[in-house]
Amino acid sequence: MAAPRLPPSQWFLARDKTKYGPFPVAQMSQMAATGQLLPTDMVLEEGENQWSRASQVQAFFPATSTAPMPPPVTPVASEPAEWHCIKNGQQTGPAPWSQLQQLAASGQLRPSDMVWKNGTPAWVAASSIQNLFSPQPAPSSPPPPPNVVGEAAPKAKESRFCRNCGKAVACDAIACLSCGLAPDNGKTYCPGCGAGANPQAVICVKCGGGLQAVKVGRAVKTVGADAGTSSGLVMPSDPPKDPVLMCVLSCCLFGLGQLILGQTAKGITLFAGTIAFCMVTCGYGLILVPVIWVVSGMDAYKIAKKLKEGTPVGAWEFF
Repeated sequence: MAAPRLPPSQWFLARDKTKYGPFPVAQMSQMAATGQLLPTDMVLEEGENQWSRASQVQAFFPATSTAPMPPPVTPVASEPAEWHCIKNGQQTGPAPWSQLQQLAASGQLRPSDMVWKNGTPAWVAASSIQNLFSPQPAPSSPPPPPNVVGEAAPKAKESRFCRNCGKAVACDAIACLSCGLAPDNGKTYCPGCGAGANPQAVICVKCGGGLQAVKVGRAVKTVGADAGTSSGLVMPSDPPKDPVLMCVLSCCLFGLGQLILGQTAKGITLFAGTIAFCMVTCGYGLILVPVIWVVSGMDAYKIAKKLKEGTPVGAWEFF
């Protein structure tokens, strides 16, 4: 039995907002068979005024079955296959399975693009083809958030050192396990950092912690590195000033060593007083300049030595 003849009609083709044709229906069928006519293209029969998809015209794309679309075809990597795909409205192919995977890995083939394999009934979305796109890794758990501004950081465990031997002891210890003495009864080491200290010093030159308990009125307070502001004392500096250098500076310019050591008012008074004394005595006071040099240099040396040993001095203290 001969195949039915195609109706002698003319058809127009529209793709990407461009109209082509008219073409005979036989040519349109041949274009559909070779892939030049896509199922997504719009076609219009001559004399009609309603456009329709090419896939809806049985003369171009005959329906093989009225049954629902079968599930996606699972490709086998080792099985040779030829694939066609539609990207941006254009059909490409045929291509082997390995090339299709490369297109998917490079992003040239998107999950929403349509693909078709020889021998399958219809076009399907590329996302439905198993093993075509690599699975996305699950998001990892985020790290714990940092401390919120204003949130108190965990406090470090308090510690202290024995004042007799400098070894670390427990905060509530009543006797040092190293020397066997009470940790707070000595004066040789700093309880805050364990560094060696002068028995007469009231401040540790290394950490600035208090070494002596000073009675202020009826209260007993530990003198620390910040006591100089309120008590009129000059506190040791870190690093300490060299006593010999302070002596030389005071010999060159009266009061300069005292000024650098922190006895500001005293240093200015020594300089201004010497100048005023020489002016009042009409220059005869220059005879006493060598004596003033010696006294100023000796005073700067003694004050710098006390501060170097960790002992605070008064703002107007001499020698």
